Amino acid sequence: PALRTPTKHDRKLAVDAVITKALDEVAPEPDPDAPPPDSPALDRGLVKSLLSEISSEAERDMILAGTRVDGRGHTDIRDISIEVGLLPRVHGSALFTRGETQAIVVATLGTGNDEQIVDGLMEEYSEKFMLHYNFPAFSVGETWPNRGPKRREIGHGALACRALKAVIPEEENFPYTTRLISDILESNGSSSMASVCG
Repeated sequence: PALRTPTKHDRKLAVDAVITKALDEVAPEPDPDAPPPDSPALDRGLVKSLLSEISSEAERDMILAGTRVDGRGHTDIRDISIEVGLLPRVHGSALFTRGETQAIVVATLGTGNDEQIVDGLMEEYSEKFMLHYNFPAFSVGETWPNRGPKRREIGHGALACRALKAVIPEEENFPYTTRLISDILESNGSSSMASVCG
């Protein structure tokens, strides 16, 4: 079988295993049934933070020596792939993958009646081009409550939208309202640019 490139998660698990093994040897968990030791035990938290620091320094030294932790050199780029037409009932869809960053982007077209009305502090106006950027917690292996868009989603969505507005045709040539939805499935890099590529 083809060798799979280790992911960030694989590397983290491997480093954590080495740190745990070293921690158990240097500062083992105290046995509650054993008599108290002659000398005070090492603080496990302190030892763990020192081992993590050593790991970070080793990673930095590798990078400065010309090799990233995933084996790539300074001039090597991550593998890029894109699949289009994944979803049959929308006007366009794409799955963009670059290394460990992945976005599924969906495009739908509408009429002038579908424009988004923006009623803010300034005078009301409408938008013919909309990009909604979603960054769920699972994309970075975390958990948090879903309570509307956060600053990251608003900022990265605005960044991607600004990049794409430059290539939207003039209204007389393209009278449609366009809505893009970018759902980030995995993130270890520029997910806003993954949205643009999708």
